[in-house]
Amino acid sequence: MEKLSYKSLSPHVRMLQVSGILPLARDAPPWKYRLHQAYTALMTVIPYLYALQNLGHMYKVRHDAVQVMDSMFLLLSYINMIYKKMVLLLDADQVYELLHVMKGPIFNQDDAAHREILANHAAGALSSLKLFHYLALCSCFFWMAFPTFEHFRGYDLYFPLWMPIDPNKPVNFYIVMLYLFVQWEYHAVVQCTFDLFASYMLAQCTTQVYILRLDLESAVERSHEKARQENISFSDAFHQVFTVSLLHYNEISRMVTNTQKVFGGAAFCQICVTGWIICTTAYRVVDMDLKSIEFISMVTYLSCVFVQLVLYCNNGNQLAIESDKILNSAYSMDWLQLPVTHRRSLLIFLERVRTPIQVVAGHIIPLSAATLVQV
Repeated sequence: MEKLSYKSLSPHVRMLQVSGILPLARDAPPWKYRLHQAYTALMTVIPYLYALQNLGHMYKVRHDAVQVMDSMFLLLSYINMIYKKMVLLLDADQVYELLHVMKGPIFNQDDAAHREILANHAAGALSSLKLFHYLALCSCFFWMAFPTFEHFRGYDLYFPLWMPIDPNKPVNFYIVMLYLFVQWEYHAVVQCTFDLFASYMLAQCTTQVYILRLDLESAVERSHEKARQENISFSDAFHQVFTVSLLHYNEISRMVTNTQKVFGGAAFCQICVTGWIICTTAYRVVDMDLKSIEFISMVTYLSCVFVQLVLYCNNGNQLAIESDKILNSAYSMDWLQLPVTHRRSLLIFLERVRTPIQVVAGHIIPLSAATLVQV
């Protein structure tokens, strides 16, 4: 059985493991698991080091509000990344349980229509991952370009970061720029990959709800076909078909609940940090030249941050909309052909799916289009 459902997230899993924020699964070879643990511990130092440098500079310039704002511009974003790293490190087992569900038979039913839908979803997930990494690289390039041009023009540079060396000396400048590029690129890749990973968990649930709706609408026709092929009664055939749909809905519900438990806090943190970044970015660009590289770098950075929020809210909103249609899809089947017993089962199912699935960030904020507009 081809695991097309898991295929939509397998590139994200590999990138998170390479980035050192998602441990390997416990069934990995012991030597490989321990080696990756050591690598993960080493990569964890990167954001902590930058955050400490930010805090050191903030303490040094604590009496200058402008310089404090410059230091806090990226500090909260790094704190957000540290929190997301801790989520994956502490809840790695739960994450792999979610991925195990995506590899299971319920999410990967052997049906041609299902395979086409899941394959298209996997292709879209991979394209989004590549696009976000490209945007992250462009954003880091613009951030590097502005101080580089200023350095070549002979200006002294100011970095809102505590450093043990003078960055304006020729050799020191290239060391500092290399260090900053590694920090910024790592930060951008981790942030984008994590948010895409979490949001596409919800997107996969939306896809599964869409598949469930198609199965419900064609349940009677498929039951007739199954009865002819297996030489059984229509009642028995419908019982088997409808049971699979019930199991599918239960698996989707558990998947959404567990995804919210693992990533709900990270989504809440992203909403709060995005609001802060919008404010600090607006504060910084007030005096910038709209044609300058510095302004372009601010716009690209803000775009990446805002799209991260769009991913959460849009996928949460789409899941609620799609799940709200389950009721009509179930009612749309040709239920007049069903025996009374199966009609009762269908009625109970209709009552159960009356309330749409809603994902809530931090048990407070619903992930919806309304939340996006409010931010």
